[in-house]
Amino acid sequence: MLLRISGSRSRRGGVLIATLILVAMVAAVSACLFQLDSSRARRQIASTDNKRAFNIAEAGISEGFYGLQIGKTGNVGSSTEPACFGDGLFWVTATDLGGNIVGLESTGMCGSGRVTLSLVVHCKPVSIASLGMLGANDVAIGTGATVDGYDSTGAELPQDSWRLQSNGDITVGDGASVAGDAAPGPQSSVMLGRGATVTGSTAPNSQPVELPLITVPKLASSGNIAGTLLIPRVIKGEIESYDKLTVGAATALEIVGPTTVIVGTLNVAALGSLRFDTTQGPITLYVTESIKLAAGANIGFSSKDPRGVSLLIPASKVIDRDGDGIPDQPVRISSTSTMYATLYAPESSVSLPSGFELFGTIAAKRLSLGANSKLHFDTALLAGKDEQASTVERLSWRVVEIPVEIARDFEPDPFAALDVVAVLLPKPIDAHSDPGFQISIEYVNSADVVVSYRGPEDSFDWGLVKSVNTVVRQLL
Repeated sequence: MLLRISGSRSRRGGVLIATLILVAMVAAVSACLFQLDSSRARRQIASTDNKRAFNIAEAGISEGFYGLQIGKTGNVGSSTEPACFGDGLFWVTATDLGGNIVGLESTGMCGSGRVTLSLVVHCKPVSIASLGMLGANDVAIGTGATVDGYDSTGAELPQDSWRLQSNGDITVGDGASVAGDAAPGPQSSVMLGRGATVTGSTAPNSQPVELPLITVPKLASSGNIAGTLLIPRVIKGEIESYDKLTVGAATALEIVGPTTVIVGTLNVAALGSLRFDTTQGPITLYVTESIKLAAGANIGFSSKDPRGVSLLIPASKVIDRDGDGIPDQPVRISSTSTMYATLYAPESSVSLPSGFELFGTIAAKRLSLGANSKLHFDTALLAGKDEQASTVERLSWRVVEIPVEIARDFEPDPFAALDVVAVLLPKPIDAHSDPGFQISIEYVNSADVVVSYRGPEDSFDWGLVKSVNTVVRQLL
């Protein structure tokens, strides 16, 4: 019996050893599988973070590109105060490469993801006159109205030297005429009323027409100025900037060239007189907020050469400006004074009154001509250079090296990596702060009160702004 018991114990010990070895092997395999699975999970998380950081960096590129389009420098935030976007952040650095070439570098961070993208763009000047007569969304020509071309220098007018065009429909009212081409948008058409004529082609454009942006010079405002009785108030000088120009009834204001004038609001009342004197040189007038030429207002020109006056209006806000409860366009022209000028309002609808007459050119977001109005396109404008408008063209895009100080930090929280607090960071649209600028801004605060500020942009609290009426930047 003792021998049998001893043999049984020996066998049980061997089984226990084999079981322990098997358990150890299973544990080792499990540990390896766990490590493999953890490594795979980390790679998946890193890949996801990098993709999200890539998308955030692209959002930064788009924001910087948008900034260039509206006349800013393209800088958005900085590495010390980036823009918060979703659960990540980004900042964009713009570099002037010369020759109107600008390089944008956007760094996006999300989780452990770090990506930097580069976009090179060309801010190229575009001739407003090359647009012809244009209403970007649509054109409506009233009954009996006339649209034609001429050359103010007296040169012979070449065939197909100008055109009326739109990205939408062109409607020509009863008895109205277009002495030239009328080119609607790619998917649109020309609609003729009874007795209406178009002497040229009505074939649609193959591509939409792009309206160039207006680049407003950066200059601190000198406040408000008003017309005076008997002797006109005179504005002259190389460049001037004002918040408001007001010409009341029986008062007069004269702008003497050569000059560039920047104004937020321009109002000329009935029986008021605004005169452009281009005897000594051209006049460029920027209106950044709104313009109103009332019925009965007298708009005078010292010369009948349209090349002397350029009226450039980047304003876009449609709001109630006179307290009648009806939203008003930034451009309101009721005066029937004959004008000799370039009128360009890419963000506003322009409705011209019955009997209005313009020599020069006009382009707007929407263009409407009253009955019996007349537009005469001056082909001499095509020979000049217009550098007040430009388009932003993409040249190249690529992924570039991440900044070294960012690439070395693998902190899974980008906010902790940069030592910033997410809730205190600006949104992308509010992060277009350009160091080294003085700004003159009129804005509406959270209490719906219109407030003005003039001083260094770095000292301005954009968190106070509900909406911006006008802003002008000037290098310090």
